[in-house]
Amino acid sequence: MRTKRPYSPAVQVISAWVVSFGLLGCSAADGAESFDGEDRDVRPGQVLHAETSPVLRPDGSVITYHVETPDDATPPYGLVLVAQGSGCRPAGVVDSFPFSERIAPGFARLIVEKYGVDPAAPPPGEDACSSKFYERDTLDQRVLDAARVIGSLRSQEWWNGELILFGGSEGGAVVAMLAGLVPETDGVVILASGLGFTVEETVLAAVPPLARDGVAVELAAARRTRSTSERFGGHSHHWWATAEDKRPVTTLLPLDLPVLVVQGGRDTSAVPESARAGVALLEAAGRPVTYREHPGLDHSMRDEASEDRRPEVYADIGAWVTAVLAGGGMR
Repeated sequence: MRTKRPYSPAVQVISAWVVSFGLLGCSAADGAESFDGEDRDVRPGQVLHAETSPVLRPDGSVITYHVETPDDATPPYGLVLVAQGSGCRPAGVVDSFPFSERIAPGFARLIVEKYGVDPAAPPPGEDACSSKFYERDTLDQRVLDAARVIGSLRSQEWWNGELILFGGSEGGAVVAMLAGLVPETDGVVILASGLGFTVEETVLAAVPPLARDGVAVELAAARRTRSTSERFGGHSHHWWATAEDKRPVTTLLPLDLPVLVVQGGRDTSAVPESARAGVALLEAAGRPVTYREHPGLDHSMRDEASEDRRPEVYADIGAWVTAVLAGGGMR
């Protein structure tokens, strides 16, 4: 196990951003091709084990989170945060990450719901996220919520202090931003996320050339209005205004943490060029980064025949995590 950094509550959040598939045309209720997708191996309506101790934000609202303990391990065990992608579909009502037990075998899994997402509410329809979601959900808010929840779990006897941060799509930006705020972090896994580009660069790289001028106009409007009622791509203008200039890799550059970047070569939502650029910056900074690019896979880790390759991809991630925790790292 790596030597933990001393906890410093004064560490600042240096914002970063990632484009997810849902932001580029899917509604909040869509997700068949995203990491909030319909393809799951659990019963509809299944709820992960929810902790009973409330964690509050400074405004008094409750952060909803779920902890799923492993069936095949004896406590104390490690913890893996699984940060979901975009949209307002509750992440803990059903398993948003099929096969994710392979990411960190024998670890408890933590999922933190976004501000304004109620797992007890009916599934959202087209443009039907709550007003609180549009008003308050931002990447920075997600980072702070996760940091508070992890802080509340430090006293739990079942947690041995090992921590892996895993984020897919938009969640990749969340874990990149979070890593420097949580001293227990042993490793960071970023899957199918725009790592090295800014939001504007990533969005424009992901949309067809004929649509770029229109998207640029929308992003400029969001930057100008910062409105919580006006929306674009499943988010409020406020969300976009706080995210547009962010670059996820920025927050990882000062950290001596093992980072695994996993990318599909056919990903047209978070393009491979962005992942490669982020990895190059980490390498130039002398950071321990591992890059896995799967040439035939898309944003959802499906091959050209639409076969789901997440079991193999997640198993490879699990091997990397095991090596990192053993102190050997992995390339």
